[in-house]
Amino acid sequence: MNLRRAIAVVAVTGLGTAFSGVVAEAADRPKLTISCSKAGFTGSVAIYGRSGPNGFGGTAPLADITKVQYKIKKPNGGRTERNDVFVHYRPDLEQPELRYRVAKSGDKALADNKWHSLRLESDSTKTKHPDFLVEFIFNTPDKDPRCTNHKRL
Repeated sequence: MNLRRAIAVVAVTGLGTAFSGVVAEAADRPKLTISCSKAGFTGSVAIYGRSGPNGFGGTAPLADITKVQYKIKKPNGGRTERNDVFVHYRPDLEQPELRYRVAKSGDKALADNKWHSLRLESDSTKTKHPDFLVEFIFNTPDKDPRCTNHKRL
């Protein structure tokens, strides 16, 4: 009888470990990815957040942001350094001028087609279904091309 209880405890513990691994893997996927292109450059932003009562789409009047990353693919001959990335959220699309900055690169974003983290300036939104707005300014020898895009969560 004691041996059966021990086997059951090991089996349950093993399942718990497997499930927590699956949850951790799912939590590391972005909630939202936004991209835009201009003059042969393509910029992408991945926004990670927590789901649940205090997360995106939850019951609380805000959403928690845990990480923001960017990636820039440059055309042949394009410059790798000194690009800009800005990430904002808008709580209300009927007031597009009302926006809050989530993260920015400062004139330091790299165009190496690899994911890089941005320092968060804000880690929560004032609405559970925010509209995220991204802007890229790509560094070129001439006038720097820019592109913007947005997506609502």
